[in-house]
Amino acid sequence: MPDVPGSPRALGLRYGRWRPGQREAIEQVNQSDKRVILLEAATGFGKSLLAAALIRMWRGDQEAKISGRSVVLTRTTHLMDQYIRDFPWMGAALGKDLFHCVLEGNEHLAVSSAPCQTGWSCSKKSNGKCPYFAQRAEAYTARTLVTTYASALTTKLGHRGLMICDEGHMLERQLLTSFSIRLPYEEFEAFGIKIPAFGTMDEAAGWAVRQQIKLDRESESLQEVLSLLLKKKAYKSGDYSRDPARERFLALRQVLNPIRQLAQADTSALWSMEPYRTALYMRPIWAADHAHKLFGYPHKLIVQSATIMDGERMASILGFRKDEFEYITIPSTFAASRRPIYFWPVAHLSYKSPTSEIRKLVTAIDMLLDHYPKRRGIIHSVNWTLTEHIQNLSRHAGRLIIQPKGQNRNRGIDTFLRTPHSVLVSPSVTTGLDGKFELARFQIIAKLPFENQGEQAVADRLDDDARWYSYQCAFHIQQAAGRVMRDEMDYGETWILDANFDWFFNQNKNLFSDWFIEALSTRKGPRERR
Repeated sequence: MPDVPGSPRALGLRYGRWRPGQREAIEQVNQSDKRVILLEAATGFGKSLLAAALIRMWRGDQEAKISGRSVVLTRTTHLMDQYIRDFPWMGAALGKDLFHCVLEGNEHLAVSSAPCQTGWSCSKKSNGKCPYFAQRAEAYTARTLVTTYASALTTKLGHRGLMICDEGHMLERQLLTSFSIRLPYEEFEAFGIKIPAFGTMDEAAGWAVRQQIKLDRESESLQEVLSLLLKKKAYKSGDYSRDPARERFLALRQVLNPIRQLAQADTSALWSMEPYRTALYMRPIWAADHAHKLFGYPHKLIVQSATIMDGERMASILGFRKDEFEYITIPSTFAASRRPIYFWPVAHLSYKSPTSEIRKLVTAIDMLLDHYPKRRGIIHSVNWTLTEHIQNLSRHAGRLIIQPKGQNRNRGIDTFLRTPHSVLVSPSVTTGLDGKFELARFQIIAKLPFENQGEQAVADRLDDDARWYSYQCAFHIQQAAGRVMRDEMDYGETWILDANFDWFFNQNKNLFSDWFIEALSTRKGPRERR
């Protein structure tokens, strides 16, 4: 690769200067001869600019058949939008649910439910007049594409020589979620299918193959019926969208998709099978067994995150060989004095904490809320039970924004960010919340964020690798610590109140990054704060 220029603007980027450490990080990545780079840089380092610069400098090699095209993968469409805003030369492929059908009479339908999804050969799709397919074609031919992990795992991206995985700490969960299979009992019964109890994944996959043959036949028959309707231009009158055959086809698709997934599942991998009241869940135990489906083709792969913590561990989780990756860590440029982490051991908490310990915890939380009367803050409650205890026992209930169970967390976050002096109580914002400057000046980690051993998949992972459990807890603690410190001129305080942090940290210090350790100290409450 060419030398790193003196400023981002020399690469056609709109920034006039590099942040501290960015140029050196790019040089380290460019000089590495490893296929995979695990890049750890603290929150606020500017990893999106780093990604854009590496893409601008990337050169393919036609003779070696290395593509000069690249792709950036993100966890959410919100992060995609951020990349497109900052770097408008990147192409973005958005999902079907974000576009409406343009056929007359079907404008109320999302593309995911449009006639083209039932086999109709729509001329608007081929002549560029369908906005969804037009943007998709443009994005997939772009030199640089930005899309989500979920989309990358279900859509052909074309050959791309460079892949950059943003929020790399979420890769394991994204892979496990994408390859998980849900068989809903009621929906299957509507097609006369009873889901049996399976002894092995081989047995389940064989059953799925047999069911798929029958369901494919019905799918083809329904498509023929719908095709006749569409040839009569029934879509213009709206008759198509109301036709029972269409409703049956869409319901069948909800059954056929997981059946196909199960029929094609890698039965040599480790799986967890867990029946719930409404569905049978099949979850892969380890992401490494499936990661090659995402990582198999790029010549260069960069996984960047603020919390890799242990390069060998991350490489093992994602299925990389020891000889194919390099772990690069960039020291935090944020002064530790501007992001203090205070350990105040007030209560020993567990999955079934006694009332006395819960009351100690909430008393300490109220003391901290007294201490920050006119600041926004976050309480990481870890689970819904503890969320309810805090809501019911706190003297500051009127200040609390509670994320309702089962609702999209973004609604709670939006309310929190619009409400002065409010405090968000949530079990699910250790990642993905940007509490920069006045948006959040303090946060409380109420309980250590251990995974729920009551879930079969978690128990199976723990049986297979006990260290995974501690790794996940340390990861969530450090991710949470980055929510209120987002810029070198920002200031945010973190409080850890669970007394179990003492033994956990001492036993797992190797899992904590230097930027976390240098900011950590023990306190006896807010009055002792400097």
